[in-house]
Amino acid sequence: QKDVLDLQALESGERPDNAPICPITDATSTYAFVTLRGGGLLVVNVKESPMTVTTTLTNNEIHPAGCGGYQIGNTMYLNSGGGWPIAPLSYDVYAVGLSGLPDSVSAKLMSSRDTSFSDSHGLWGIGRNLWNVDRAGNMIEIFDSISNFSVGTIQLVGTQSDDPAPDLIDFSPDGNYAFMNLRGPNPLTGNHKDVNNAEGSTPGVAVIKVLHAGKGGELIGITRLTNMVDGKETADPHGLAVVHP
Repeated sequence: QKDVLDLQALESGERPDNAPICPITDATSTYAFVTLRGGGLLVVNVKESPMTVTTTLTNNEIHPAGCGGYQIGNTMYLNSGGGWPIAPLSYDVYAVGLSGLPDSVSAKLMSSRDTSFSDSHGLWGIGRNLWNVDRAGNMIEIFDSISNFSVGTIQLVGTQSDDPAPDLIDFSPDGNYAFMNLRGPNPLTGNHKDVNNAEGSTPGVAVIKVLHAGKGGELIGITRLTNMVDGKETADPHGLAVVHP
């Protein structure tokens, strides 16, 4: 039996484009936090049938096209990103309080680089720390979830790649390593050609050694992927997950 939620019917001046980007499910598997292409947020009760939108945020509260989310305690961390006409470049990280569910949520801006060559994409947690991936800026920003302050960065450009274009991120079960897919020179999705926010030079999977209980890290290797078609590199990984028993 199909359970369809018509998001287009919910569009408004505060949420003009409800094309869903990434649904992030909370720890109870009850609520999906759906980021939107045009900005804003829909919180959907996915256990109800039919599914229902319980509360929303506007495109001023959550900027367009976020693709990362991770819950620590009673806070859902989300980001906004680039690659779309409305936001070729965008970098915002938010702390969304969950105490008002199901009736309301509140968003606090933790970091913004909307005036820089930045494109926030993957977001994941390790212990009390959050790692937010800047795809265009080739770096990872690390936040402390207790203070919600930025506590450091990991620069990814170096001898192994001059333009890695890091995308999504996940950690090994023991928390000692992080893995990221790296975009290719001819990105198939999520790229705005005026800025090439998702264009990278070394398509593959990067491995980062986690340091200082998640407060730092070091790029230790890249496994390259290739798919040559008529002399053109078309490999472009755009998804990654660590699966374990």
